Amino acid sequence: MLAFLSVATLSFSQDIITRTNDEIIECSILKVDSLKVFFMIDRNGKEIFTSLEMSKVKSISYENGSLIRSEKLLTMEKGPNRSYLFHQGDKNLSYKQMVDVVKSNDEAYKEIRKANSNTTLANVLGFAGGFMIGYPLGALIRGGEPNWALAGVGAGLVVVSIPIASSVKKHIQTAVDIYNSDIKATSHLGHNELNLGLTQNGVGLNLRF
Repeated sequence: MLAFLSVATLSFSQDIITRTNDEIIECSILKVDSLKVFFMIDRNGKEIFTSLEMSKVKSISYENGSLIRSEKLLTMEKGPNRSYLFHQGDKNLSYKQMVDVVKSNDEAYKEIRKANSNTTLANVLGFAGGFMIGYPLGALIRGGEPNWALAGVGAGLVVVSIPIASSVKKHIQTAVDIYNSDIKATSHLGHNELNLGLTQNGVGLNLRF
C-alpha cells in the first residue's frame, strides 16, 4: 500500500493544463490571468518557461486537486483597432455582456465603472482637443489668421487624454482578473486531501478538509 501511494504521489505531483483540443500539458503553473496562463515545463531536465492564451485553455487542474474549468472564466484577447474581445468558455461576449457577468462581483464592477468613466473623459478631452487643433488649421487653409494659442491648448488636451485612455484597458483587465480570482477561490472550497505522513501514532494517512 505504501509503495502504491508513493507511486501515485509521484504520478500526480504536477499541475495539468488541458487545451481546447484536449491536449494535456503537465507543468508547474506560475500565474493565471485573464489573457494567459504562465507555466514551467521540464524538458530532459531543462526548465522552460512559457505561456498559453486562456482562450485556448479548456481546464486547469492543480497539484492539490482543485480544478478550474474555462467555461466559468472570463478571458480577453486583442481585437481589431486596439479593441478587445471577450470570451467565457466557448462563448463570445460583447463588452456589455462581459459587464453583466462581472456585476456579480462588487470589486470587479468598481473597476468597470472606473473604465467607463475614463472612457467618457478621454473621449471628451480628445474631441475637444481635436476641435481646438482643427479650427485654427481650417482658418489657415481659408487664408485667415490662425489662433495658434487655441491649437496649443487643444494639443495639451489630446496629450492629457492619452494616459487616461490607456488606463481603460488596465481597469477592464483588473475587473476580469478579480472576477476570475473569485472563481478560482470557489474551486478550492470543499476540497479534501489524503496524504501519507506522520501522525501521533507514527506513519499513517492524514485526511485534510
